[in-house]
Amino acid sequence: MSISATLNHQNQDKNSALNNSQPESDLYANFLLRSLAWLIDFSILTLAKVILSIFIGLVLIFMSLSSVSEVNENCSFLLMNYSDPTGPILREQMLPKEDDSEKCLQTIVNLITQIGSLFVVLTTVLFTIVQWLYYAISESSNWQASPGKLILGLKVVDTNFQKISFARASGRHFAKLLSLLCLGFGYLMPLFTERKQALHDLVANCVIVKNNLKTS
Repeated sequence: MSISATLNHQNQDKNSALNNSQPESDLYANFLLRSLAWLIDFSILTLAKVILSIFIGLVLIFMSLSSVSEVNENCSFLLMNYSDPTGPILREQMLPKEDDSEKCLQTIVNLITQIGSLFVVLTTVLFTIVQWLYYAISESSNWQASPGKLILGLKVVDTNFQKISFARASGRHFAKLLSLLCLGFGYLMPLFTERKQALHDLVANCVIVKNNLKTS
């Protein structure tokens, strides 16, 4: 198909969409619908993140068991029984020295710091990937919408009312960072833009429409 034929086909789809009985402005999802869809998606993602966090935490705890021997070695005095010393000399020998206490404390702090740092890095990376794939896959699929948008009868299309690709859906998702960096103002733009587009929609040339609009 030639470029001119493709453009004509897109214009016909766009014109047929605009020739509905409803005004053009009613084709697009308003700020309230978008916010409700975001809230549903946020709830789903939060549940997924909680489950993922528990799983990562259990894996890290299991992996850290190899460091228990080091803790036992440096904190062996914690396992001694001080209640039944056989004499004052032995009692004095059993009491932990100041250096031993500091070494034990440092070992425990190091272990907790290592596990905590690894937990933060892993959860941040995995959360980013999960959230990206959640939106990019669903909005470029036959659903053309994230679960939240699907529930409310919305879908994401390009400015010619065509289904978007995975690459465009990914670009739209990461462009949300721009909407966030300008103090969240980018998310408020649907209140006054003609097609009720947020900043990331404008960057990706996308619109969110109501599901009664047929797209190809």
